Amino acid sequence: MLLIKYEFTEAVEKNSILLVQVANKLIESQILKKIEASFDISNRVPADYVELAKKIGGLFLYDENLKKIVVCIRKEQGVQSALVSLTDLSIPTMYFVTDTAGRIIAASEVVNIGERLYGIMTIQETNKVFKTKYRGYDVLAFSSVNPVYGFSVTTFIYMENILWKIFIPFVLCVCVGLTILLVLFQDHYRSKLVSIRKSLEKLAEGSADKVKIRDKKISRIIDELNENIQKKDRILKKAAQELEVLKQTLEKIRERKS
Repeated sequence: MLLIKYEFTEAVEKNSILLVQVANKLIESQILKKIEASFDISNRVPADYVELAKKIGGLFLYDENLKKIVVCIRKEQGVQSALVSLTDLSIPTMYFVTDTAGRIIAASEVVNIGERLYGIMTIQETNKVFKTKYRGYDVLAFSSVNPVYGFSVTTFIYMENILWKIFIPFVLCVCVGLTILLVLFQDHYRSKLVSIRKSLEKLAEGSADKVKIRDKKISRIIDELNENIQKKDRILKKAAQELEVLKQTLEKIRERKS
């Protein structure tokens, strides 16, 4: 039992690791699509950001005044810039997205946009699954940094829910299945017992030839009883016939003597 529990827990943890990794890549691809779409829209990016991008090659920062993310990337033809809003991100885990300064720019949790992630969750390493704390609870997390724009994505799930979210529905399904099987089992054998009781009542009444039971073993026993009863009936009839013949013979002898 302990071995089964260990193997089950290990399998759940492996799937959870895969889940946070896949969710991380999924949200990164959604952000990249939003950035590319924003480049196609004409918007006014402050000149200071553009000049800074020319010097350092690019930036991805949250502007508190604009309440948007400023994206600038230096290319051969100049600096490509856009104002991006990361809304309607959809993934199956909890997540935080931070700019190059470590400020939260998108999250599944209720937090202040622009707040630093460092005070909320400790990121131990990147591109590896790790265990850390979030609001006092143990979580399984995965963090990555986009090599082009420099934003970070951290996906995580509560570790205490990893097992329970799967184990509890599994146990409930097993219990429901066993209950259904038990009810069917009881109904099946209850019908057999009723059939046997009726058959025994018919046997007690002497109507064994009318007894019919679906169960093969019980039916075989009833057939043997029927055969034995029929044999006894034939013996009794034969004995009665012989007694009748004897009676008639005795009467003839008496008549001759008289």
